[in-house]
Amino acid sequence: MKIKGIMSEPVIPVFARISLKEAYLRLKDGGAVEMLVKIGEGNITYSEKKNREYMLDRGSLDAVRDGDDVPVEVAFDFTWEYIIGQGTSG
Repeated sequence: MKIKGIMSEPVIPVFARISLKEAYLRLKDGGAVEMLVKIGEGNITYSEKKNREYMLDRGSLDAVRDGDDVPVEVAFDFTWEYIIGQGTSG
């Protein structure tokens, strides 16, 4: 039996922070455009969420299983030292 309402699929967030000091970030599009960014200081933050489904048996918790996947949210926050870009002209 699947319960309805707020407890049917709660979202449990997971947060992580990664230091980007002295890292390089390479950005490419589907064509010939490419950029290389040297990062001075900064962070990457991502948030991962997991849906849970709770199954009841006569009003008592019987089982818990993972629900549908949810996309991961990623955020960059940094200062750059230099950018090298390459692209097509014309």
